[in-house]
Amino acid sequence: IESANMNGGDRMVVVQDKLPHPSGLTLYEDYIFWTDWKTGSIERANKTNGSNRTRIQGNLDLIMDVQVFHTSRQSGWNSCGANNGGCTHLCIAHPFDSTNNYTHHCACPTHYEIHTDNKTCNAPESFLLFSQKNSISRISNDVFDSPDVILPIQGLRNIKALAFDPIERHVYWIDWRAKTIRRATENGTSTMALVPNPQPQDRFVPWDLAIDPYARTLYWTDSLNNAINVTRLDTQSVGVIMSGPQQKPRSIALAPEHGFMFWTNMVKPPVIERAKMDGTAQMTLFSSGFKQPGQLAVDEERKRLFWTDTELKRIEMGKFDGSHRQVIVEEILRPASLTVFEGHLYWIDEEQQLIERIALGSGKKGSNPRTYIRERVKNRVGHLTDIIGIPKLNEEAFESHPCQYNGGCSHICYANSEKKRSCSCPLDLTLTSTEMTCEEPPTCKP
Repeated sequence: IESANMNGGDRMVVVQDKLPHPSGLTLYEDYIFWTDWKTGSIERANKTNGSNRTRIQGNLDLIMDVQVFHTSRQSGWNSCGANNGGCTHLCIAHPFDSTNNYTHHCACPTHYEIHTDNKTCNAPESFLLFSQKNSISRISNDVFDSPDVILPIQGLRNIKALAFDPIERHVYWIDWRAKTIRRATENGTSTMALVPNPQPQDRFVPWDLAIDPYARTLYWTDSLNNAINVTRLDTQSVGVIMSGPQQKPRSIALAPEHGFMFWTNMVKPPVIERAKMDGTAQMTLFSSGFKQPGQLAVDEERKRLFWTDTELKRIEMGKFDGSHRQVIVEEILRPASLTVFEGHLYWIDEEQQLIERIALGSGKKGSNPRTYIRERVKNRVGHLTDIIGIPKLNEEAFESHPCQYNGGCSHICYANSEKKRSCSCPLDLTLTSTEMTCEEPPTCKP
């Protein structure tokens, strides 16, 4: 272990005996502390001449680094010490320079951008989220030029599915171990169970989820009771909108701008179905050619529905009305989740532990399936479970949507074919004459 001054001079050996594999090193007051990977120990000695050498700990397995934390080490001051230099996130102090008056500058975390005021950081407005078993990560628009960032959300366990609310910027996920639906902000705060599931016996088993940002509602499937439920984002339950002996809903996707919901119905043989967002006007879109239909994704702009088939190892596509069905990607070892984001279709291959994409509209015609150029976005990502794309919020579309903040409806609001508001009710309630509120159905008096 050697020392030198800040200019590289006065170099000298401080400790040199019995150091088979020194690793971590830190300094506190008059002592240096170091770890030795081979001896599995932590030692200290005088920082000037190596005297008073003492072993502090021994028999430590695979010890690598060491640090000393103490308030006395936090000495000195710079311009970032006053109100963080006026920065909302990072304040970077500059070395003293008599030729200018700049003492610091503000900076932003990865994926954030500095505002024109050079002090405020703007959160990313469009991005991808993907989940692994115990973590959620964000990918920026520049998927190949920017690193992915793990969101600082604590207590994640067995994540099954993801959703995101672009209005309040909350991340939602299914906790497969606790059989609950939870949420948190992007920075990891305000974690809570939106749909708790009191133990010891499960009342339901959430399978998949999707958000209607306009009406401020969460749609989720229940594989235990074979139902589709609606819950407000303020935690109030709306109720069940789809159930019955011929229903086994699993994956779900929404097209709120068109007033549609889509789901996989895993009866035998399985089918993909569509209905209005209150569960009425149900119709079967695709009823054959499946082995194991998996996740769904919608492209509202092009009115396209995409789905995976885990046994046929491919991704297919069709229009919202059930026409123009075609295979678009084959030879995926285990296709799991998929999403449409900024003109591309992204998907997860669980077996190969990767995320891939194709550019929609780029496939060569005349072949079945069309030939698309596949790009690998992420490699060697273990325990992948879901991926979702979050486009930039169209504020004009949000303000003009007929179901903005549920459109004045007491329970369910969706855009009808005329792009106007329609109020509706869950299965156990009926619509009143106001056509905005719901009530208990009339009963016959004895």
